Amino acid sequence: LASDSLVKTVTVTLAPPPFEPLKPQTISFTAPQTSLGIGLKLGLTGTASSALPVTYTTTTPTICSISGSVVTAKAKGTCSITALQAGNTVYASAVPVTVKIAVRLAVYLTASVSVGGKTMTANPLTVNKYTKVTLKVSTKPVLKTKYVELWYRIGTGTWMKLTTRKTDLYGRASYTITATRADVSYRWRYAGDTTYATNVSATRRILVK
Repeated sequence: LASDSLVKTVTVTLAPPPFEPLKPQTISFTAPQTSLGIGLKLGLTGTASSALPVTYTTTTPTICSISGSVVTAKAKGTCSITALQAGNTVYASAVPVTVKIAVRLAVYLTASVSVGGKTMTANPLTVNKYTKVTLKVSTKPVLKTKYVELWYRIGTGTWMKLTTRKTDLYGRASYTITATRADVSYRWRYAGDTTYATNVSATRRILVK
């Protein structure tokens, strides 16, 4: 007779793979400006340390609305904007960051340029070196005896404030420069007050040949 076979059962327990915790991430998000005029739009530029995209939401939809990364001011009040990043399989969700922007009445600044008393519409405008160029601004609605700022940048450099001017009774101001640098852009800015929001004019670029 054949001997009985012995059957042994071996149980093997496999250890789970080592647990790797999700990496932390943070959001960097500040308000691009402290106030925004009703009907105007403003781009939002929050970033996450993970380089994952940031999304935005608002808890004040009657004051402002958000589409993608653009906020639109709708009514007077305080616009609350929260930046979010939900994380993924590598990064944990970030702590939300909230900023507030005051929504006030809008003021519009129209910039113009003149040489020798003649309004020049070209933009960029090319002039000879040492040409005197007058940079002008008008406000709508008319802001009488308010201060407006003239800012400039060389090439694609950083914007810097050149001067502050007081508007006349027609809401206008001007400043004359002598063109010496090859490529300079200018724009007017109203810093805002308790009634009107911050705003800037379109940029006027002066080239020297």
